[in-house]
Amino acid sequence: MKCSIFVVAIAGLGLAVSQTARAAELAGIALDQPVSLNECSERQRNYLPDDRPASFKLPAAPSRDPYSAAAKPPVNGTIVVNVARAARPDFMSGSDAVVALRDGRVASISVRTHGTRGEADDFRALKDAFGHASPRQVVVPWNTGGNGPVQTQTSLRADWTLPGNDTAHFNSGNFGVYFGLFRLQTAAAPPHQNGV
Repeated sequence: MKCSIFVVAIAGLGLAVSQTARAAELAGIALDQPVSLNECSERQRNYLPDDRPASFKLPAAPSRDPYSAAAKPPVNGTIVVNVARAARPDFMSGSDAVVALRDGRVASISVRTHGTRGEADDFRALKDAFGHASPRQVVVPWNTGGNGPVQTQTSLRADWTLPGNDTAHFNSGNFGVYFGLFRLQTAAAPPHQNGV
């Protein structure tokens, strides 16, 4: 009898570990792990084709000789990952994930979301992926450009505390009404800059 209880306890522990591992990744990129992707072979300025397998590019990288050796991700710095269509979560808008690397490991992953108009659907998908969070509406000034008056908008925000001191943040109006931001990060991540 004691042996079967021990097996059940070990099986339950395995389930908890697998759920924890899932919580610390986004679009197949895992926090606190090295990135094992190839450099994107096709570039059209800053645009990465939407129908390719996952690959990375260096932000603002100069054009390189196509016959030179492929670049490796930096040990410390930022890369842009073109996420394969099949790996994109429902809350992600577009194909790019901005990944910060520290000591060769992923410190943060940031993706755009569908803005304030899609915030309810995005938040629902985030709860499905990362668990319960308490959302809050924040009223923020929004400059529409030009010399017109500054308007206000409401933005849905939520935060998650995940195992291993990892955190996640959602701001449905980070880039104005059209795009929000979801960021998954370790304690070693550089601070987030709004609008970046």
